[in-house]
Amino acid sequence: MSGLPLDSVSLFTDRGFTGTRQDLVPGRYDVGALTLGDNALSSLRVPQGWSVTVFSDPGFAGTSTTFHASAEYVGDELNDRVSSVEVRDTPVIVRVGGASNDGGVIFLEKVYNTGR
Repeated sequence: MSGLPLDSVSLFTDRGFTGTRQDLVPGRYDVGALTLGDNALSSLRVPQGWSVTVFSDPGFAGTSTTFHASAEYVGDELNDRVSSVEVRDTPVIVRVGGASNDGGVIFLEKVYNTGR
């Protein structure tokens, strides 16, 4: 779908990525921050490597489901039943390799959270 940002998740009020849209960057969004409205989510676009956890109740409570990919329809159990959302992007993993004094190889791995 062209025109959608690649640096945010897009929530939609209708199936098939239609209806009112709200774009969210990584963070936590309780019911008051969801401009779609309470209990209005029907589909969502998730950039590769991101995840979205939706909660049935305000305050990040109740039944939760995590999406790691886009969903043209969130399913009957979640449709119009989401009151809070958490969006996460993927941390960056850097691997560095080099030779050691004894002829072996040293690999270091560091995970950098983007802070979102």
